[in-house]
Amino acid sequence: MSSADALRAGARPVVSVIVPSRLRIPSLERCLRALAAQSRVPDEVVIGLRSDDVDSARAIERLAGSYPAELHCACTQESGVVAAMNAALSQCRADSAIIALTDDDTEPRPDWLRVSPIQASAERAAATGSRSNGETAR
Repeated sequence: MSSADALRAGARPVVSVIVPSRLRIPSLERCLRALAAQSRVPDEVVIGLRSDDVDSARAIERLAGSYPAELHCACTQESGVVAAMNAALSQCRADSAIIALTDDDTEPRPDWLRVSPIQASAERAAATGSRSNGETAR
């Protein structure tokens, strides 16, 4: 059954979150705590990393066992945030109906992933956000 068929049947949409990161473990850990505290916890979180960022990969591996969602990393040899996002996108679940993008230095509000009826009825939906700590983006 495709994700669109599942949504039409009333199933809860599968939500994947992509977080590009590079050598910012404390920021990444704060972001992951905020994602774990969502009113609608994602089904998976995929961290896009450079292949040489072993410390971040180890931190993700350490957190994965107790994380409330599937947590894993996707590595790329290429540099840059877009390459990290593309690597993570390629590792997202095939049945994801919603793919949300954030950055490792954000702490999304607890309601960030709440799915609206409009999103839930879409065949494919994507969500992205900017600063969600209550401040106005500059």
